[in-house]
Amino acid sequence: MLWSVTAERYGCFDSNCIIAYNIQQPNHWKTPSYVIGGEAASYNIAANHPEKYSRLVFRQSGHELTFPVDEFYGAVSAGMPPWIVMYFPPNTVIQDGEPLPYPVLYEQGQQLMFREPDHE
Repeated sequence: MLWSVTAERYGCFDSNCIIAYNIQQPNHWKTPSYVIGGEAASYNIAANHPEKYSRLVFRQSGHELTFPVDEFYGAVSAGMPPWIVMYFPPNTVIQDGEPLPYPVLYEQGQQLMFREPDHE
């Protein structure tokens, strides 16, 4: 799915900001024996294929990256079930107009970092 975002205060007009997502079908799975207290049946949402994996992407073209992508991903994460964690690789999340140079996780609306950013 693909959507165009219009938000002039963030520099989004004329289709220069888009949201794209692709959700793959979860695979029926058997819960590993070391997981205690759960049901025998579970699901696996695979992410090990170069193209066939679930993803949510926001892109803003142009010279100024002004859309609050960090806030957007946090808001999306807040609306997800508690078992979903969203992962974004380095330089794909924009915060205060700059790409974050480290991987970021979102869980229940909170941004979690793999490491503390360098403070200069």
